[in-house]
Amino acid sequence: MEAPKLPKVVFRNARNKPRQYSLGKRFYDPEKEERENRRKEIEKEVAVERGEKVDYVPGKVSFRNQRAKGDHYRKGAMASNLRLIVILAVLVILAFMAYQYLEQIGG
Repeated sequence: MEAPKLPKVVFRNARNKPRQYSLGKRFYDPEKEERENRRKEIEKEVAVERGEKVDYVPGKVSFRNQRAKGDHYRKGAMASNLRLIVILAVLVILAFMAYQYLEQIGG
């Protein structure tokens, strides 16, 4: 006597094919991207000239203006460093004067 066979449906995978990962071909064309960016900028300028309301695009960063901001930060850093040097010089002079004063008193 033969054992009853279990139906194949119980152990069968629900998918006929295994999952596959397909990555489409990618090609980066910097000239095309620059053309598209320039076209969008021109369309915005034309819309502004017509008096249309231009929506803000979050996350867009203009690196042209960042350079000028970087100069501002550098000037601030230089001023901060100069202030630190002046304070240290004053503290060294005061310490030297205190040392001389203590030498005269103890002396």
